Amino acid sequence: MGPARAAAVAHLAQPGQSASCHTLSRARSAGRRPRSSFNRKFREQGEEKDSKERDAVRASRERGSEALRSWMAEKEAQLETRKQQNRTDEEAKIAEMETALTQEPWTRVLALVDTSTPPTDGPAGKGDPARMRELLIQLKAKPLASDAAAASASSSA
Repeated sequence: MGPARAAAVAHLAQPGQSASCHTLSRARSAGRRPRSSFNRKFREQGEEKDSKERDAVRASRERGSEALRSWMAEKEAQLETRKQQNRTDEEAKIAEMETALTQEPWTRVLALVDTSTPPTDGPAGKGDPARMRELLIQLKAKPLASDAAAASASSSA
């Protein structure tokens, strides 16, 4: 303690005690230790901050788990919708295939060729579906000799 402060608290000292001892004992008895008061306040502020952070983390986790549950429910609904659509498409495709089996073979072949696309630029006739369509119609009307022989052999067997 400095000389100016010692002189200021000297009048509070009891006989036989130094001024600094009296000041410290008086501060201790009143529970006003500056360091312990600071530590107590600092600890309380830290605990309050930790409590707020725990509450924020808990709330964030609850929001996240709720969002995850709703996302999973949405995905499950989409999956069920997709499964149902695939089943419907499969049934339609099976029905189409069964119908195609009862048709003439050339009709099935023409159904497999995409003739609706426009001709593409390039060498003459390359990529033009009209030419393919004309060829198939010609083969339907006049089958090749090897195809006719195979057809007559398989029908006589």
